[in-house]
Amino acid sequence: MRFSWTSLCRVFLLTLTSIYIVLLVGDFAYSCWVTRQIKAWESKQVYDEQGVRDGCQAYDRGEGDDAVLLVHGFNDSPRLWDFFAQELAEHGYHCRAMRLPGFAMTNEQYARSTIEDWIEAVQEEVATLKASHGRVHLVAHSLGAAISLACETQEPGTFDSMSLVAPLISVSNARSPILSTQQWRWVGRSLLVFTHSTFNPFPPDIKDPNAENYPWCVPATPRSVIAQTLQLADQIRPLADELTVPVLMVASRQDLVVDFEASKRFFEAISTEKRWVEATQSGHLVPLDLDRGEIVERLVGFWGELKSSPPFNQNETRKE
Repeated sequence: MRFSWTSLCRVFLLTLTSIYIVLLVGDFAYSCWVTRQIKAWESKQVYDEQGVRDGCQAYDRGEGDDAVLLVHGFNDSPRLWDFFAQELAEHGYHCRAMRLPGFAMTNEQYARSTIEDWIEAVQEEVATLKASHGRVHLVAHSLGAAISLACETQEPGTFDSMSLVAPLISVSNARSPILSTQQWRWVGRSLLVFTHSTFNPFPPDIKDPNAENYPWCVPATPRSVIAQTLQLADQIRPLADELTVPVLMVASRQDLVVDFEASKRFFEAISTEKRWVEATQSGHLVPLDLDRGEIVERLVGFWGELKSSPPFNQNETRKE
């Protein structure tokens, strides 16, 4: 039995159309399920008058001549920094754990936040701290580190030093063995019509068994936030040599969220004074994990060196 090219094309197009319809139906069903799950989760939370989830508000700890701005990461809140803020306050620093706009709010409000909102919020926090402190040191995690890098490269000297903890330079493919993160990003853009938020199928990347039940991350992420997160990583990745302030970078080979090797390459391209610290017992959520005490000591030591050392000569670099 012979088929004409016209018949074959019709069969092929009919097959493609059928597959696309099935995918659309699946997308719609998943979207409805996610929406119900988000509403159910949010109904169990308590929000303040500004719409911020109870317990996730920005806060201050300690007093001192120098300030530390703590910037959390993706899907997180200022509660990430509870241990760091308390420990650094005891070392004589005023710590400010800020909340990025849209974070720790409802999914709908989260989806409306933008890169510009995040950068502006960090700049405003820095300006407030600079008005009453001698120096402002940054400690930022993951997406917070990428946002802070964007601030510093846009306005050099925003911070007196930058400590980047598991920074989002590039996303790891460790949890995506079938397709790379970028390929999944393309699939999402091409096929997801009804789904505007997705549930995170993975548990928090923490090695400390006592911290596995960390409750302050949201379970679902707007696709708009995911897209902007990846966009920001693309923007800051080539800008390492534009940094002019001292940098301390913390990274873990066991990190399942951000790419360790990409962070190492970024660090090596930095031309200002710098320190490299490897968190050997931690996953992505280093501020909550087994290395957290050592990292605090490294931060305090780093800032102490900066206070006592002569102005940095950019023709020299130091590395731990």
